[in-house]
Amino acid sequence: MSKELHCYGKVFPSVLQRENNREIRGQVFNYRIDWPGMAVTSRTVTVGRDPWAHCVVCSEFDPCYRLSTETMLLESSLNR
Repeated sequence: MSKELHCYGKVFPSVLQRENNREIRGQVFNYRIDWPGMAVTSRTVTVGRDPWAHCVVCSEFDPCYRLSTETMLLESSLNR
């Protein structure tokens, strides 16, 4: 693993942060949950095309993507 990459393992945003009415950002993927009152009114996921293009050509892409995915899965299981 390269310690020089500030983005390593951060392709996806943390699902533990879950702040409503604010975009939660990862290196490539972002989400927003709009919850103005008693019910969620929308859920939005966005993809940064330029950051993704940068990621897929990076020499650390495969291990970084694996770490990002496993981190998201673990956080999702804790967030139930």
